[in-house]
Amino acid sequence: MTPAFPLAGKVSAEPTDGGGEEDAVGDVLSTMPVDRSSVVSLRHIDANNERTVAELQVSDLQTPYVAANKKSLIDACGNPGSWKRAIYADQTPVGLVLLFMPFLPNAIERPQIRPDQIALWRFMIDHRYQRMGFAHQAFLLIREECKRHPGIREILSSYVPGPHGPERFYLSHRFAKTGRLRNGGTEFEIALSLE
Repeated sequence: MTPAFPLAGKVSAEPTDGGGEEDAVGDVLSTMPVDRSSVVSLRHIDANNERTVAELQVSDLQTPYVAANKKSLIDACGNPGSWKRAIYADQTPVGLVLLFMPFLPNAIERPQIRPDQIALWRFMIDHRYQRMGFAHQAFLLIREECKRHPGIREILSSYVPGPHGPERFYLSHRFAKTGRLRNGGTEFEIALSLE
């Protein structure tokens, strides 16, 4: 993902009810255009928006760096420690965030995650909505969500390096490389202190 860096628009942690048309399977499709002034929010994924979120995708150049949303949603269902949210700009789903919270009931332990960490497991903005400031705004909300939990001192993540990968975005948001490799040595581990 190559998201935009400047802060644009407004940020909201509160879900809002959306208008729009409903397709044959129940997904609410927004009919409103989005722009840099759109309010970004993180919303629950449910039967009303799951298909739309699953179909969001990055550009062809970015696919080697980001798992498909369908896979991310399946992975999230396999671990009760997952925290998944759709990223909205006004009433339009524009991305997905998946966190791993080791303190959630029945969370399946991931040995590389300490009890004082939350893992940023997946994070993407659809190619149609990149470079509009939405990734930055969403990340501010993600960081605030992580800080809300007592005892959490760090966000841990990893990324695949490469010319179209997310390294610049993460480093610009004060993540630091830990010096450890993940996923068989193909990903750099990064951490962000919340203190």
